[in-house]
Amino acid sequence: MMAVILSIVSRPVSSSCARDPIGDALAHAARESFMDGWEVMAFFTCGLSAIAVVLILRFMPPRHEPLPEIDAMAYEAVPLEG
Repeated sequence: MMAVILSIVSRPVSSSCARDPIGDALAHAARESFMDGWEVMAFFTCGLSAIAVVLILRFMPPRHEPLPEIDAMAYEAVPLEG
């Protein structure tokens, strides 16, 4: 459906036929609303990304600090079967 509408709206108009002012207004409104929606989506995803960064920095455990119990488990000998 959208492809049909876009093909009709973006269809070149020959110089022999008169331009329809209502069609031009509709095409302009469709293009503007698409770009407005794109802009809202871009701002939303940027805001969501910023919130995610703040939450990650706040609640993720730092991995640059050694954890003694994990280090101790890494150096324990594990008996092999067989």
